[in-house]
Amino acid sequence: MAIQLGIAGYGWRGKGLAQVCTLFPEITLAAICDAQEATREQAAQDFPGVKLFSDFTAMLDSGLVTAVMIETPPHDHVQQAIAALERGIHVLCDVPAIHEIVEAQPLWDAAQRSQAKYFFGATTNYWADIDACADMIDRGMLGEAYYCEAEYVADLASLGLLPSGSWRKNYPPIRYCTHSLGPILKWIKGELRAVSCFDTGSHITGDPEDHDAMVALFRTDANAVVKLFISFITAQPVPYHRYLCRGTKGYFEHTQPLEGGEQQVLCSSKAVYGFDGICRLPVTHARPELADLAKVGEHGTADYAMMSNLVGVLIRGEPVAVTLRDALKMTLPGLYALESAQAGGALVSIAYPWDAS
Repeated sequence: MAIQLGIAGYGWRGKGLAQVCTLFPEITLAAICDAQEATREQAAQDFPGVKLFSDFTAMLDSGLVTAVMIETPPHDHVQQAIAALERGIHVLCDVPAIHEIVEAQPLWDAAQRSQAKYFFGATTNYWADIDACADMIDRGMLGEAYYCEAEYVADLASLGLLPSGSWRKNYPPIRYCTHSLGPILKWIKGELRAVSCFDTGSHITGDPEDHDAMVALFRTDANAVVKLFISFITAQPVPYHRYLCRGTKGYFEHTQPLEGGEQQVLCSSKAVYGFDGICRLPVTHARPELADLAKVGEHGTADYAMMSNLVGVLIRGEPVAVTLRDALKMTLPGLYALESAQAGGALVSIAYPWDAS
């Protein structure tokens, strides 16, 4: 039985994932929804015969879709996800999962009531080097992770991602922390429970609503510490993610390459004889089992791996790789961090919908 897929939002991300879907015979692209007429016209050219909608609810109620991919701005994600779940329609939602803290409980409750599946589009969770570190931890090579950090730095204007009216303009970067926290939460024990965050303000553009960068320190319930640095308007020729994990028996780091250079993954381990010096691992973001698909979609084969999980779950009964619980664990901390920054760096406790259960 084919997955009848609808896409909400046909911007650069929705368009790219639509192309990835064509690689799966189990997926039928049944409908595309976008509020902009010009964008719908482009979708009609790209996928002749696909039903087009300007209204999301109308697409859900058309009977054409059994799953929906949400690629709209963040403030629409929860409303659209809940509407689909209430109709028994599976959801693949892009990051972040929610836009405000108060949205977490209604989304969680809707998912618990629904027979439909919720998938979270945390592409960095599918990177090969992230899994390599998790595997080393599982094998006892790094010991227990007690300190991790991540950086996500880009100049979105130079990439053409800050057009007039874009939701990304003036967007506090700590809200967009899932690409950084998702991998780290695969490495550390427990949940993030407290945060102190600082905002540098606006030095680069002079726009008082801009944020040069935001830096957050989180503490887990197991007393591990996580540090994030996120900026989307910093002068940066090559957008990058950097990750570091320090464990009781070793060290792992995905470093930022020089422009045009290779990514480096470094590690050491006192648990393995002769491996306690810093070594370079032959692994990057791209998954070696998908080497032939390295140029498909974005994020180094992660888009293909993500859609493969969707097919595996809905067709073959496999487990969801990144669940709603995972989604909230990597989204909510950023929203509490924003509260901290707005309070001058005050320590703020982090709560989750399942705490009361």
